[in-house]
Amino acid sequence: MKPPPVLPVLALTLFGLGCRNTEPVAPKASEPFPVSVQTRTAAEGEAIPTIHASPGAGSITIRVTRRAMCATLVSAAVSRGVDEIDVVSQVSADPTANCAPILAREVVDYAGTVRALSAGTYRVRVFEGEGDRTPEFIGTVSVTVPSPAA
Repeated sequence: MKPPPVLPVLALTLFGLGCRNTEPVAPKASEPFPVSVQTRTAAEGEAIPTIHASPGAGSITIRVTRRAMCATLVSAAVSRGVDEIDVVSQVSADPTANCAPILAREVVDYAGTVRALSAGTYRVRVFEGEGDRTPEFIGTVSVTVPSPAA
């Protein structure tokens, strides 16, 4: 009996490796993350989406800027890890709103604050799903929470 050819198996293995998605997968996030939502016009040349993280005393305020939808609704939760905060959000249009067409430069900022953090550097990752779609990775930032003032 002749052994199977190695070349097709090697090609299949290499092809399979090339098809793997290297993007992080949204974790299970069960800690509620209340956010405020504000609609505005994007600044000229402003990158969308954008993630901002600002440290405070034992906290990080996270703001995400994205394209607006009709009366944009956002629900979000947080998953905490060692030196890591993951925000998982679902964004949708309000089905009860009666909206005019959304202008291309119209964006929303949604923001919330994660509290009870120790001093140190944190990696903040944001995952966002539109409507009922699975949240996808949209970006990461690093932020340092300062030690409390003595």
